[in-house]
Amino acid sequence: LYEAVRQTCPAPFERLLELLAELKQRVVLTHGRLRLFHHQFVLAVERRYLGKYFDDDVTDLMIDGHLLLARYFETLPNHYLRKVEEYPYQLCHVTASYSDMADELESYILEAEVFREMADTRYHSDLCGYWKVVCADKGNEAEIAGKYMGSLQQYVIDTGDKGSVPELCFSVGFLLEDLGQYRSARRVYQEAIRAMENLLLMHPLVLQNLRPNLQAQLFELRPKLLLHLGTSLIKAGLCKEAEATLTECRDLVMRLADYAWARADTHMQMAILAVEMGDFHQAEKLFKVSLQAAESNDLMFQDDILERLMDLYRSNALIHLQQANHKKALWLLQKEQEALRSAKRMWTQYTYIDPSNSRPPSAIVTLIESSKNAMTSSFASLKCFLEYDPLIANQPTNLTVKFVWKRAIEEGDDFSLQLKQMRAGGDRQSLAAEGESAECFDFMWIELTRTLV
Repeated sequence: LYEAVRQTCPAPFERLLELLAELKQRVVLTHGRLRLFHHQFVLAVERRYLGKYFDDDVTDLMIDGHLLLARYFETLPNHYLRKVEEYPYQLCHVTASYSDMADELESYILEAEVFREMADTRYHSDLCGYWKVVCADKGNEAEIAGKYMGSLQQYVIDTGDKGSVPELCFSVGFLLEDLGQYRSARRVYQEAIRAMENLLLMHPLVLQNLRPNLQAQLFELRPKLLLHLGTSLIKAGLCKEAEATLTECRDLVMRLADYAWARADTHMQMAILAVEMGDFHQAEKLFKVSLQAAESNDLMFQDDILERLMDLYRSNALIHLQQANHKKALWLLQKEQEALRSAKRMWTQYTYIDPSNSRPPSAIVTLIESSKNAMTSSFASLKCFLEYDPLIANQPTNLTVKFVWKRAIEEGDDFSLQLKQMRAGGDRQSLAAEGESAECFDFMWIELTRTLV
């Protein structure tokens, strides 16, 4: 912090300590990092020093601040976690004013060591956003695959680390999937499979010398590669090729007990392929097989299957209605309602208690869903992703989500969510903090895919 501050303000280190002492009621330490605690204080600082009065304001002072921080983090080694977190973020906010920063941003996120860190789930969405910024100014997202392949080749030449290639290629393919580049992802996944097969031809002692436990890692990676390759082929419209890939994946996971974890996903993707190919009976059969293979505590996955089943029944019912086959249409709608009841029963009766020791035992999340006179069952799922870290001050340890509606969910519908701040380990005690101990937030469906904002 001092190194960044003194670039514009040559104050002695002692003066910074005095400032932090004065701000101790408004600054908290989180994972070794300082942050402003109160939202109103953050807004006041932004208005005073950055000239920002509205959320979408972009002022010259803000751009200068981002550039200053970018130049500070540029001095750190590429693989440092703080640089991975901050450097591309700061560059991203100045590309509109400084076009050469897009080249700098692209060069950094193409580094193999940087990509290895950013491919982690914590930064994956950020990485997607950075590439959208880069490609908005420089060209087509279809070129990303070739750029990463060239970067990985150079990485192998420089380090001799062939053992990391399949895993890194898998991460590149996953990134391309999220960017909608399915044909590019297909090529990358195929390259990853070739690299993996070449490695598996080596003697186990050679693999162990390349990286400890590499053979086991490649063993676990194989069905993931086939599964994601099949998914990319489906979305690219290459159904025949997808069928061959997913059949190979199914034979593999059904033959080996160690791959039992991949059976549900494999059958679901085969069901999705059957839907694309118009095979209703095969799709229904495979969805049910996938549902049976799913882990009993994986509600999100089960809910996804039930929702797809409902879509399958509903779309086929509409086809039979157009053909005036009312008996078959009614039968399909009844099956849709059965799937709806299963989904509702699953959500309303399930209470989630995190089995890990990363949060207090009292941190219980209860999901409550109810409906009245709904016009359709398209709203059946309630998807809510919750994050919890007991090291963050005033983080909620009790969260109840409740939605009540009288019709189908539509895009733009408003809902409310109440977060109650409680003491860790004591949900009955109110938290000693400024203002109310409970705050209400408004939410809105931004897409019909039911994404909370």
